[in-house]
Amino acid sequence: PRLQAMDLPLVSPAPANSSNSWFSTFFTQTDNLGYRVDYTAVHTYPSPNNGSADELVNFVQTTYNTWDRPVWLTEFSFVD
Repeated sequence: PRLQAMDLPLVSPAPANSSNSWFSTFFTQTDNLGYRVDYTAVHTYPSPNNGSADELVNFVQTTYNTWDRPVWLTEFSFVD
């Protein structure tokens, strides 16, 4: 609540897996408590065999669709 009072953008934590139950619990609890979360932070490191610009865009779009907040992509790299 003190951070909300500062009227600055608030960004979620960026867990290793944005589609796991931790994120679901986090957003359920913040919503139930009436806390404001302005952006969903995520990071991703897809395999070069599975990675492409289109897949990265799809990942960001899916995250947006799932959590209904703008996405803050904190880190990404196509790594092996």
